[in-house]
Amino acid sequence: MPDRDYKAYFIFLTLLAFLPVLVLGSLASQRLRPRATSEARVEISPGQILTSPNAAPIQLSALLYDSNNQPVFDGVSYQWGMSSTGVGQLVPNGNLATFYPTTIGQGSVWVTATSPSVAGTGSISVQVCANTLDCLAPP
Repeated sequence: MPDRDYKAYFIFLTLLAFLPVLVLGSLASQRLRPRATSEARVEISPGQILTSPNAAPIQLSALLYDSNNQPVFDGVSYQWGMSSTGVGQLVPNGNLATFYPTTIGQGSVWVTATSPSVAGTGSISVQVCANTLDCLAPP
């Protein structure tokens, strides 16, 4: 009977010795996982464009926020685009862009930001009207 107790005691100690290794390995793998991209977002400023053809260019900026609503600055690349290129020209430069309105119409400007640990997208509406007051009038 005592031999059997030693075997059970030995198995218990062996399992107990490996428990910290399993716990530390699990914690390390959780820290290495990238954050979910669906929780990140990109904020574009200003929040919308209301302008008229051939008006002054509009300066835009974008900033990536992670799932904890913290801004991400390091290692971020920005990709800008427009849903309707007929209303104007968008000239990107990193997290900045310049919009040059040319033709009456509407669309949106979007930006995708990617860092090593998180990625997100954002968009704003664009309205180019005969004059800015026309943009503000209800349809």
